[in-house]
Amino acid sequence: MISWLQTRFQKHYQVLFFVLLAVLIVSFVFTIGEFPGLGSGSSQPTAKQRNFFGVPLNSEREQRHFFEAAQLSAYLQTGRPRYNSEQIQNYAFQRATALHLADQFHLPKPTEEQKAAYLQDLALFKGTDGMFDPEAYSDFLDNLNTNPSVRKETIARVMVDDYRIDQVNKLLGGPGYVLPFEVSSQLARTKTKWTVEQATLASSDLSFSITPSDEELLEYYEANSFRYQVPEKMEITYAEFRGERYLSSIPSPDESALKDYFEKNKARFKKPGPPTIDPLQPDENQEDVTFEEVRAQVELEMKLVEAQKKAIKEASDFAYTLFENKIPRDSEELAEAIEKNNLTIKMVPAFTSDESPEGGLWNRQIVNEAFKLSEKHWFSDPFPVGNSAIILFYNDRLVSYIPDFEEVKESVITDFNNVREKELFIEKGRNMQTDLGEQLASGKSFTEAADKAGLETQTWPAFTLRTPPSDFDYSLLSRLEQIAEGEISDMIVSQEKGIFLYVVSKEIPEEVSEGEEFDQTTTQIAQINANVQQNLIISELLEQELIRSGLVQNREE
Repeated sequence: MISWLQTRFQKHYQVLFFVLLAVLIVSFVFTIGEFPGLGSGSSQPTAKQRNFFGVPLNSEREQRHFFEAAQLSAYLQTGRPRYNSEQIQNYAFQRATALHLADQFHLPKPTEEQKAAYLQDLALFKGTDGMFDPEAYSDFLDNLNTNPSVRKETIARVMVDDYRIDQVNKLLGGPGYVLPFEVSSQLARTKTKWTVEQATLASSDLSFSITPSDEELLEYYEANSFRYQVPEKMEITYAEFRGERYLSSIPSPDESALKDYFEKNKARFKKPGPPTIDPLQPDENQEDVTFEEVRAQVELEMKLVEAQKKAIKEASDFAYTLFENKIPRDSEELAEAIEKNNLTIKMVPAFTSDESPEGGLWNRQIVNEAFKLSEKHWFSDPFPVGNSAIILFYNDRLVSYIPDFEEVKESVITDFNNVREKELFIEKGRNMQTDLGEQLASGKSFTEAADKAGLETQTWPAFTLRTPPSDFDYSLLSRLEQIAEGEISDMIVSQEKGIFLYVVSKEIPEEVSEGEEFDQTTTQIAQINANVQQNLIISELLEQELIRSGLVQNREE
């Protein structure tokens, strides 16, 4: 089996890599978030050189390789082709930390046998039964198309790195120590049978009359003035290098290139004609679209792709000219450079770091870059937007401030009333719990007492935490364990409702200290403990390195 796998894998190594990369490496915008040191790709001489455990992350190319490897790894490990940028970002830094430890531990690369065995365990190549499926793997390889523009060594490096990371995780986690009483407690917890009744009070059923005085409002405003703080905003202008202006200079692709592009992107093209009237029905024009019917669309799209490349190239040249000639902001030289390149400078309304100006066309990377601009670093690198490219120019930074009370009085009234309503609702719940307890003490059932109070009730017969009823709110399970048999919970506020739980009975099973189920649970808890241990170590090292490298600020400072 292993020899077949090795032969098969070596034969299709290049093809496998090409297709995986085609699936994974999309136009990827990195949302840096907590890692403000990345994302700019700046060529400014003041940019600080940064690396993470020896991995350089200064240029856009270096960052792209760093995150693409993580994206490919995640796909191999899980079989899921899509992750958001934040998930990939976090995973990339975790991988780099683990690889640093692998080097520190002098962990060797896998042998061919180990590599083949590791390949069999990858989720991407497992069948529905969770086992490695040679036929599925073979079919996958046989249907791949090569792409000579990518390097076949990348997939080999990612898999070798992932193997070494797996060894690091096993070392850090250890055997996953677990004591017998932990296992017995967990089994008892999951096998205990609960019979529960619930009473619900909807906040919409209550009406509170609230008339705050100006003194109360002012006191609330002073205690919560931070809520009304107007965040820092940026005023940005930008130069747009429109891709359409280069279309006339781009020659039409040859027929074979057009057809090849059409086949690879067929789903994006629609047959000319009126759209489907009912949006819930399939578009008939989408069916059986042929190359001849959409040839003009294909040609235009291919030319727009090339046009954007030219726009980005011209924008890059323009930014380099500003940098190389040290052209000052708001200078005659800048005005001449803008006129020479036939550019129009546009302004966007002031925006915060959580907003996206220009009708949402600016992605998070562009917004982040805008907030890095300043009087000294007053222009950005080019960014693609639609079919064009843009360069941002610093205009002004509007500092954050807290408006006067009178300016936000209406908002203060609304917030005060909302808070007071919640306080009154909780107070109503306390009184109602007391009343329900008194009714139970007088001999009435929980349902009778709840009905008398006008509450909606529901009963669930014996169930376990392992298999709770489908209509039971799972978020209440942890609360349930805090209630003794025959007791009523405090009112639990959830989704504008107040919930009272009453434990009718709680049947705890006899303690188990051996057997197959005991052994399986021991293994599960041990693995959880090992994972927690490993994650704690990786997280601690990761945070320390982020601070050392200057990618985040020290939270203690």
